[in-house]
Amino acid sequence: KFSFVIVDHYGIGENWESIVLGYFKNLMVIDDLADRNHICHLLVDQSIGHNNNSYASLVPNYCSLLVGPRFALLADSFSMFSEKQEKKYSILINFGGVDKDNYTMHVLDIFEQSSFSADTTFKIVIGKDYPFKPELIAKLKSSKFQVKLVENATNMALEISDCQFAVGAGGVSLLERSTLGVPSILYAIADNQKHICLEYQR
Repeated sequence: KFSFVIVDHYGIGENWESIVLGYFKNLMVIDDLADRNHICHLLVDQSIGHNNNSYASLVPNYCSLLVGPRFALLADSFSMFSEKQEKKYSILINFGGVDKDNYTMHVLDIFEQSSFSADTTFKIVIGKDYPFKPELIAKLKSSKFQVKLVENATNMALEISDCQFAVGAGGVSLLERSTLGVPSILYAIADNQKHICLEYQR
């Protein structure tokens, strides 16, 4: 009896959608690959580099398309901060909620071996499912830098806005940083992020 269902899954396309379509009044799809057909009423692609033509042959003619970063699905809190916000930290390191390949530690190690001065301030944001928390905490105890560790942040707009610079992935977190005017070094940690990172590089 739901009037609207939202699909956000790379493994789902027209086969699944055609089965469930008759049970719901509206079907919305979130995508950023533009590599498979969809049967839906609304499609949202918030990544840079795609436009409506990217999906023209992949969706029915009754489907409404919202394509591009201006349609980013961000929390309302992002409208409360700006790039003019006071910057308390030099560098933000954030690779999403899980970071199963531990890019967080990889980037921190690079900075530890760099010539950055010891008064450089860092903020590291990890999610509750980050599997390397004990190792990271041990690493921070011996760090030459001042580091604030934030776990499972409830207001990412606040955490990002008070940093001058960031190192992170090329997914939704990149949209968050861009909205707040925080420049970034980008890592494409998944195949779907490669075209996004290339577009930002241009």
